[in-house]
Amino acid sequence: MRGATILAEITDATPGKQFSMEVDVPQGVQEFNVICHNWNGRGHDSRLSSFGGIDIPQGVGNVWFEWDQADDAKATIHWEGAPAQGVHGIDINPSDLTYDILAPMWGMMMPSTTGLTTCSFEVSETPAPDTQKLVQRGVRATTKGGSSEPVVIYVPLGPAAPIDAAESFAGGSLTYPTWTITGLSGNARWSMFNSNSSITAQDDDNGYGACIAPEGSAGGEGRLVSPVFDFSSTQPAYLHIYVYHSASCNPGTSLTVEYTTTGGDFKTAGEPIMINDGSEGWQKHEISLAQLAGSRKAILGFRANLPDKDAVVAIDNLVIDRTSGTTSLIADSGESARFHGIDGAVVIEGAEGCQFSAYTPDGRMAVRTTIPAQRHIVPLPAGIYIVKADKTVAKVTVR
Repeated sequence: MRGATILAEITDATPGKQFSMEVDVPQGVQEFNVICHNWNGRGHDSRLSSFGGIDIPQGVGNVWFEWDQADDAKATIHWEGAPAQGVHGIDINPSDLTYDILAPMWGMMMPSTTGLTTCSFEVSETPAPDTQKLVQRGVRATTKGGSSEPVVIYVPLGPAAPIDAAESFAGGSLTYPTWTITGLSGNARWSMFNSNSSITAQDDDNGYGACIAPEGSAGGEGRLVSPVFDFSSTQPAYLHIYVYHSASCNPGTSLTVEYTTTGGDFKTAGEPIMINDGSEGWQKHEISLAQLAGSRKAILGFRANLPDKDAVVAIDNLVIDRTSGTTSLIADSGESARFHGIDGAVVIEGAEGCQFSAYTPDGRMAVRTTIPAQRHIVPLPAGIYIVKADKTVAKVTVR
């Protein structure tokens, strides 16, 4: 029987004799049942499930993208095709396999383009002027048998943010809106936090980023993915970042800074930062990004490894600039150049002859000038600025 349909009746059956027969297996999962009868009545069911027709494909692999070199509003998604065998182990003829692109609609991912026969697709969406926008798409393989689970990718479109750049996570929020998070293994989640009883922000802005293992999980790896930055200058750039260290943390807890110019295939920049290195509290680190010199667009990844549920990786006040050995990061330490905001201006002290730059929180340059005296005042509209002179970077508020 197939389902409720009797396919054959064998009347010459004898105990111990083997039987076989060919049957049609329509598309999909089919349930077969062989039942023996004798003069005492009906025997037990002998059930078998089998998939017929064209198999359901497995998912696509290695989804990545490349930006259009001439148009910031365009990028091309690429992926590796689905494996030759479907989820039930049946070989799939390549001519029976196509790909769908899904986009968010009405609160769910819905097919927007279907029937693709190549492993690439151009996305195009124009963000507001001078801003980046995350475009969410899914890629799935499809046959007449069904569709694989989609692999979701976020594609940042729009111009790259200029360097110098800074992110302070003030108040548990973001300066750049296009940060994303990716789970790599286990259960390790990046989030933005306000200061709490266990960790206080490195400065006084009540905010930092951290990767934690949710209650009841056993840890894992998670990646915090940055906005797109412009490294097109041939002058090397540097990442300056505060990382929270704890001698009570699992010795395997670490933070690895990574980079990519393709939206995938992250490569390591420098050695992993071990959280349990014998020190306590916030420590400043500098990592060379010389590998990215000349790259029109690149993304940084912050990969946290949490060996157990109690491990924590926390970061604060990161700056990307072209100066090695920055003496003060976000919070002015009083060393070298010093800054403070007043009504309608910022005051710079101890930076005579140095170039001074001020940036808005979204990375736009507000002013660049050379400081002519030991104490100099630069007019600026009211607001928050990331300022830099000599080897000092700080955050000031102009009233």
